[in-house]
Amino acid sequence: MLRGGLDAVFFWAALWSFAHVAASKSGVASSAGRSGGGGALRVAELRVPASVQLREGARAELQCRWELPAGAALYSAKWYKDGQEFLRFMPDERPPLLSFPVAGVRLQAGSYSAEAVTLHSLTVASGGVYRCEVSTEGPAFRTAYAQQRLSIIAPPPTEPRVMGVREAYAVGEVVSANCTAGRSHPPPHLTWYINGIKAERWFPGRAPAPLDEADAVGLVARTLPLRLRAERRLFQGPDRRLRLLCEANAAGLRWTRLLTPALLPDGSDGEDAAVAGPGPGSGGHRAPPRETEPLAREATRARPHDLPAHARAAGCGGPSAVAATLLLPSVLAVAS
Repeated sequence: MLRGGLDAVFFWAALWSFAHVAASKSGVASSAGRSGGGGALRVAELRVPASVQLREGARAELQCRWELPAGAALYSAKWYKDGQEFLRFMPDERPPLLSFPVAGVRLQAGSYSAEAVTLHSLTVASGGVYRCEVSTEGPAFRTAYAQQRLSIIAPPPTEPRVMGVREAYAVGEVVSANCTAGRSHPPPHLTWYINGIKAERWFPGRAPAPLDEADAVGLVARTLPLRLRAERRLFQGPDRRLRLLCEANAAGLRWTRLLTPALLPDGSDGEDAAVAGPGPGSGGHRAPPRETEPLAREATRARPHDLPAHARAAGCGGPSAVAATLLLPSVLAVAS
């Protein structure tokens, strides 16, 4: 009985020693990522840039590293974009490496392998979800994958413009304006503020829709129109001005354009006097509406907000905004 007890002790000691040595080696993987310990098949690392700015010659580097279970052999390594295979590596095939045409994926000879891919001449279509998928030989044929999104960013070439706003209006006239942001990707997001309040709140359900114009490569220019009736109560402050602000967010940048047309005295010809501006030299001269020089501008990183800083600085966030909110039901808006 004593000998049997000693045999059991030696057996469990030897088993513990073997398990300890195996565990110490289980996290080891080669730099190429082709070997691993005794664990399951897995993609240990996938590197895909979160975003790339679109410009001439833009490229993106993708890398994939995997670990195989002990004793397992690699059957295939594949790359996908949005579910479409564009690269396949099968070590037992001849040739072992094959590429397939996929929109937005441009490869050059010598610039890709099973573990690393360089995308050349990026376009808007190059954005999407990229996946690295590996499989082991039979009979198990285990599969593992990882995926990440690549975003293509193209800022507009110029700052947004506001067209059509005159320098002054008479009561009852229609205020008409267009805010336009140049071609970008993703498409620019435009918002109008009237006396510091988003335009949608002035005429819910009737806010004008943006007008988009796309070019051949997928960049989008956007125009947001605004139309409302000039009422005396909308022209606020001691200088009796209407505060119109267009905010544009595009490709991580933010701009604002603030315009402050004045209220003409009763009996004035709004279309004539407003275009030329108040004061000497305005009498009787008529001219088409022109682009008004912005009174406030900035280009900063986009951030969550409800009221732009320039709207607050212009006094749109104080008592005037509260008064305007109370008068919303009586505002006459003309939706285009």
